Amino acid sequence: MVQLTKEESIAITLAKVICMFGVIFIHAAIKKYTDCSPLVESYYDFLTRVLVNFAVPGFFMCSGFLFFLNYKGLGSYGNKIKSRIKGLFIPYLFWISLSIFVTWFIQDVLGLASLFGAGNMKLIHDFDTYDFLLSYWNLRDGTFPFLSTLWFLRDLMVCVLLAPILYQVLRLDKVSDLVILVFIALTILGFSLLNIAMSSILYFIMGGVLIYSRNQTFCMDKKQTVISLWNGIHFDHLLFFCLYGRYVKPRIYV
Repeated sequence: MVQLTKEESIAITLAKVICMFGVIFIHAAIKKYTDCSPLVESYYDFLTRVLVNFAVPGFFMCSGFLFFLNYKGLGSYGNKIKSRIKGLFIPYLFWISLSIFVTWFIQDVLGLASLFGAGNMKLIHDFDTYDFLLSYWNLRDGTFPFLSTLWFLRDLMVCVLLAPILYQVLRLDKVSDLVILVFIALTILGFSLLNIAMSSILYFIMGGVLIYSRNQTFCMDKKQTVISLWNGIHFDHLLFFCLYGRYVKPRIYV
């Protein structure tokens, strides 16, 4: 079993910490609640929408990097799935279920439905079976689960389910180049399928690319060029590739 070196472990921890602060900045966009000048609004936009755009992509890439570490195909997929069921699926079900229960308790038992509604959704006591099922996928605004902040876990679980296919794609050099380019195009277009953003899969794949470059499983020359182009266009990846520059060394910045 391949273990992370001390340097790699520190790099991943540092990346996660920086990304956590990035997520805080993203959710600190306060211009809508303040009366400020256009210049100040632009400054807020830069801090909360431009400078920290690497945060969520960074988490997906960390997840992809760690998932494909020691991944050897279907033989190791079972253990990976067991680990993700404990670390992703069960917590996902628990927190959404708890959120639904707490919301119902406040709305019905405490009689505070008028103060504690759920946006444009029905009250919990009006939910039918289909609504409860959608609560775990895209009930909120047709996009997010009931506990909307857990969309990241939902997308990540889909990436994990797709991992065997992504693994085979990454092993085929010419095919993987094309697939990465397609996902980059779909990400630029903001495309999603069944509420799963293509960007989530793209960043997860990039974590896998980093692993395979590290292990030198196959030639990375073309992928370095493809990802470096995307890196230069999209600031999201700059931080992460700086941290992992020892494995994938970007050669083109635009």
